[in-house]
Amino acid sequence: MVQKMGKQREKSRPGQSLVEFALIFPLMLLLITTLIETSRIFQAYLAVGYAARAAARYAVTGAPSMLASHGPESCEEIGRPDGSPVAYNLPLEYQTCRVDWIKYTGREAAKPGLLVDDFETNVARPNYLGVFVRGFATFSSEDPESNNAGAPRTPVEVRVVYNHPVTNPFYSMLLPTVRITRVMRMVNEPWDGGGAEVPPELPPATALPPLDTDGDGWSDIDERDIYGTLPGNPDTDNDGYPDGEGPGGWFDEDPLDPCVPDSC
Repeated sequence: MVQKMGKQREKSRPGQSLVEFALIFPLMLLLITTLIETSRIFQAYLAVGYAARAAARYAVTGAPSMLASHGPESCEEIGRPDGSPVAYNLPLEYQTCRVDWIKYTGREAAKPGLLVDDFETNVARPNYLGVFVRGFATFSSEDPESNNAGAPRTPVEVRVVYNHPVTNPFYSMLLPTVRITRVMRMVNEPWDGGGAEVPPELPPATALPPLDTDGDGWSDIDERDIYGTLPGNPDTDNDGYPDGEGPGGWFDEDPLDPCVPDSC
């Protein structure tokens, strides 16, 4: 009887393991796919941030420049980002030229790490990538202007928006895309040549005259170290003449002897 029950238990173990595996496997699969999807979102977050930084760094340099004399990166020489002939009416469309190239720089920086739909303009569709540029009239201004890259020494803001597609079928039914937005604000360089304001130079230091407390024409240091007279008494020997070349042009030949220059 005992042997018969033992054989029945051995036969039931494979079935029990199969049931346990059937219960655990969906949870394990859900956990693995969740980790994969989270890693993809984080990777897209880093790529969007890199695109925002690249576009902002390009913006603060002032490129493309407005004048052809500035070099090969002039709006008049490099044309439009899509390769079409130059059609900018400079200087009226200088900001348009700059904004076009800033957006192009951001999109190109994002492509190595993201699946970007170059022709999709619907902000709600997957793989949409939008680059938005705003400039500020002054350094302390709080009212930015869209599609304006700002003037020299003023802030410029680049916003990159990407609709990351969710590949997990279970999650995609609830959330088809995840909107990722990164904003980078920097200050334009002084490409107009003005530079930052330089504080005025300090006037050259002038040596102060030596201290002469009693006004007898000799400094306190000379009276103490050379002549042996009193720095606080213009007539140390009380002979009516100042110790040095004091007021009136008098000169006491022996400031320590009251009988000189007059005889006692």
